[in-house]
Amino acid sequence: MTAFATLQIKPDRVKAKLAELRASRAIASFKNHLFELSVLGDLALRGVLVDIEDSATGVDAACNICGRDILIEATNTVQRVIPDFVGAFFIDANREIDQVVKKLKKKVTEGRQLARAGGKPTLLFLARTHLGAGRESAQIALRECFAVAEFAALSGVVMADSWRLYVTSWHPGTSPDVPFTDAESQAFVGWYGRK
Repeated sequence: MTAFATLQIKPDRVKAKLAELRASRAIASFKNHLFELSVLGDLALRGVLVDIEDSATGVDAACNICGRDILIEATNTVQRVIPDFVGAFFIDANREIDQVVKKLKKKVTEGRQLARAGGKPTLLFLARTHLGAGRESAQIALRECFAVAEFAALSGVVMADSWRLYVTSWHPGTSPDVPFTDAESQAFVGWYGRK
């Protein structure tokens, strides 16, 4: 958060985003705001964040690793698909998979933020919630999405096990419209690959 707060890029937007975070402390969207700022702060610490709140596409940020901008969007899966009680239960894995597919569709298809990339690579940071899709179901959902042309605007996904951005895994797109270069992919693997 400190790295984000000290950004020199669009200082008015930085202040506004921090104010949004403070204002949302008691509502459901708090973790989504917190995750977004954590992602932007992490990219700022790595020295690659070059823009926030792009007005043309509506994406959260842009970073630059090897001389070209990569559009960044950060979001959480917020719906509960796992019951909130103690004891044995069964849940249909399709509900978990659908949760992730719907979230990706909301960010990538139908002219949404990452669909308006204009020839730039795109990266979605996706945080899972503890009562949402499990890691395995989310990975299945990513494979399904990457296999469909409707999601070709998505160059890759960094999946976080929670809004904290501590445990992450890197998932490059299988045949995106604009793939990452080897150097960009290696940077993301080093930063966000499963450890």
